[in-house]
Amino acid sequence: MLKVYVCEDDLSQREKITKIIKNYLLMQDLDVEFAWAGEDPEKLLNHLMEANDGHAGLFFLDVDLKTEMNGIALGGQIRKEYPDARIVFVTAHAELTHLTFFL
Repeated sequence: MLKVYVCEDDLSQREKITKIIKNYLLMQDLDVEFAWAGEDPEKLLNHLMEANDGHAGLFFLDVDLKTEMNGIALGGQIRKEYPDARIVFVTAHAELTHLTFFL
């Protein structure tokens, strides 16, 4: 089963992304579960360690999380533990999009 995670610091954006994903999953017959949504990258990493199910996931990560760890660094941490993870970077800041090509 593929699990989906969203890490976005802006509540409004997080709710929109989560709603779109959940609505899509309701319409599809896929082996996919919406597993987690939040703003704190450390909480996401802790959640992954606690779950420790060995499955890669699909991650929607905001580039600028306004914490010590940005979305690019978070993606790097996830990639270390889950090399098969699928990572989608999201941002409302066009000037940050070039950062997503280096991971």
